[in-house]
Amino acid sequence: ESLIGLGQRDSRVALGQQLADLNERLSQLPAEAGAGVARELGLMQQMLGAEAAWLHYSSEDYYSGPVPQRNTLEKLQQWFQSLGRDDISSYTSIPESVATDATLCSQACGVVFIPLDDSNFVAFLRPEVIQNVTWAGQPQSGEIKTLTPRSSFKAWTEQMRGTSEPWTDVELEFAGKLRNILLKYVNQPTFE
Repeated sequence: ESLIGLGQRDSRVALGQQLADLNERLSQLPAEAGAGVARELGLMQQMLGAEAAWLHYSSEDYYSGPVPQRNTLEKLQQWFQSLGRDDISSYTSIPESVATDATLCSQACGVVFIPLDDSNFVAFLRPEVIQNVTWAGQPQSGEIKTLTPRSSFKAWTEQMRGTSEPWTDVELEFAGKLRNILLKYVNQPTFE
């Protein structure tokens, strides 16, 4: 369960403390950045309230939680290559060109993308949330779009697909701070 549910003020305080603890743990890990960040991936996933997390570092992949299969993740990774690298990106739905795979959409409809450099990243994933929306007056095929009453206002339900639970402002604030910590850790000089 995400700490975000505690209320914004309480969750900011709790996440701030967890970020400080994470920063301390990362500073004490061995110099191999990918393996060090991978050790803490599950904690970062939980802190952000994500269903899964994926670290891609130095051509190696590390996972926490249920992620789509490798061939499906490649589609997502190709999309990531088109995203900016200066800040985090967040989405409650992935582009139609990527969402053609039903498994990918069901497991990774929501994404927080944290770039570490041109090829390395951390992605937090949320599954699709199917919503049933009840409407009054089902539109008929070919119905003229004028402001006149329909012949029937009988309730009908439409199933809405392709979106995840939204990322909150606090979660996105946390993701930005997390990126700063990770950048400091992966860019630290190594002494051999």
